[in-house]
Amino acid sequence: MGFLSSLMLRANFYLLNIVMAAYCMTRFHASVSVAGVAVGVFTIGCLIARFLGGPAVDKFGLKNITYVGFAAVFVASALGLFGLIFTLLIGKEEPEAQREADMMMDDMALEANAQPVDFSETQATKSPAAKEPGTMRRMVNKSLELSVLPVGFVVFISYLAYGAICSYLDPFSVQLHLTSVGQYFFVVYALAMLVTRPLTAKLLDHRGPAPLMLPGFAVLAVGVGMLGIAPNAETLLIAAALIGCGIGAIQPTGLAMATAHMPKERFTVANGTSYMMTDIACGISPIIFGPVVSAIGYRGMYTVLIAVCIVGAAVFAVLHKKGRV
Repeated sequence: MGFLSSLMLRANFYLLNIVMAAYCMTRFHASVSVAGVAVGVFTIGCLIARFLGGPAVDKFGLKNITYVGFAAVFVASALGLFGLIFTLLIGKEEPEAQREADMMMDDMALEANAQPVDFSETQATKSPAAKEPGTMRRMVNKSLELSVLPVGFVVFISYLAYGAICSYLDPFSVQLHLTSVGQYFFVVYALAMLVTRPLTAKLLDHRGPAPLMLPGFAVLAVGVGMLGIAPNAETLLIAAALIGCGIGAIQPTGLAMATAHMPKERFTVANGTSYMMTDIACGISPIIFGPVVSAIGYRGMYTVLIAVCIVGAAVFAVLHKKGRV
């Protein structure tokens, strides 16, 4: 039952992550940059929940927090469905002038929601405990394992590329007139990861991380490059397989390195820190690369992502040589 619940939540998260940018651009006529901010805010919201989840579970219990999470997802999904039905019912009879005014208000609301919020100031005014440095230190200690950050940063770089692919694949496939094939991109990606991970575990046990991380970044770079020049459906799906193999080598290897020598009582925190780094990357990636798409187009963005993969491999090589990972 737990597996099924986790599967459904993950499916909901990744589905929204993939279609949100295209939906904002189509429904609200948002620019690529603003659509990227919307995706980024959504993902960063998940990151904030992950950061606060540990202390909340300690205080209220795992089952209660799980119920609260499911209720929040249900309410948000219901509101989204209600909004869609309302749009379909009202949109047909809405005068053109009013429709344009509503779209302007939608854009203003989206931009307002994208403004950063000073959570520290809000907490400081509401909670006297927030002013105590010891309280904040304990919260950080419960939520973060600092020793994981070097290898987490390497995985973070790979997920900068992955986050941009997720966010902008849908509008890119529309531009290529390959939407019928683009919907199978992540199916092929997932199958490639599924095949890669068992091999990754065996190689990691016998050869160590270097023979996995460096080729992983190389395969990821080749996949991103093929995606950027894809002239047809076959190339798009081959790129999906290569990207899946690359991420399938990098992410589990990084996770294994992060938790390999971790004490049992810090294992969960280390695991959470590793995933937190991927969440941060997926959150800021569409915000960073939205202006890149506006400036040089989707194909230009994929060229930049190749450079990101090369930087990731170089960072790992340096940290590995110094014994930091």
